[in-house]
Amino acid sequence: MMQDSAHSTAPETVDTFASESLFKTAALLLSQCIELLESSVTTDSQLTHISTLIPGSTIGKHLRHTHDHFRLLLDSLRSSPPSPSPLLLSYDTRSRNVASESSHAAALESFRNLRRRLEDETSEGRVDSGRRVLLEAVTPETVDLESTWARELWFASLHATHHFALLRVVAVGELHLSVPPEFGVAPSTLVYRSSGDRSPPKL
Repeated sequence: MMQDSAHSTAPETVDTFASESLFKTAALLLSQCIELLESSVTTDSQLTHISTLIPGSTIGKHLRHTHDHFRLLLDSLRSSPPSPSPLLLSYDTRSRNVASESSHAAALESFRNLRRRLEDETSEGRVDSGRRVLLEAVTPETVDLESTWARELWFASLHATHHFALLRVVAVGELHLSVPPEFGVAPSTLVYRSSGDRSPPKL
């Protein structure tokens, strides 16, 4: 009986390995964005240039959209009930036409604050990787999907990489700005390039 009692009060094991690894990726992406705004995209006019290659697109809109996804994920961590209740998350409650789309100073400050939030509110990634997430999706019907914290942090990072690649087209292809070679490149591609293996990647 004593063994049963001890077993029932043992603390639940929390696995943070995946979350800590994914935190590093997310933090690196946000740092890349800050570096871009500090050294490459440095004016309001560059931020608001309307693309001809990607009609209707601006660097500011891509940055705001990327910021929204990380912000909403962190908001779910801050506002939801403690575990074992799931985090409540919706990516469809985004902001639009905010100052950071058109003001360089506002955009830079918003990403600096976002990186600080990511570091502070996750204790540098030490969130249970399997922490349940209840994701609301509008398809247009509203449906609820089961996910996890680690899965959504990885999604936000891949989503950011996708928009960074589009942003790069505008910055380099239209504005002729200098952008670091790794900006907008998927992590798996960077690993592949650094390996020195020039054979076609395996599917």
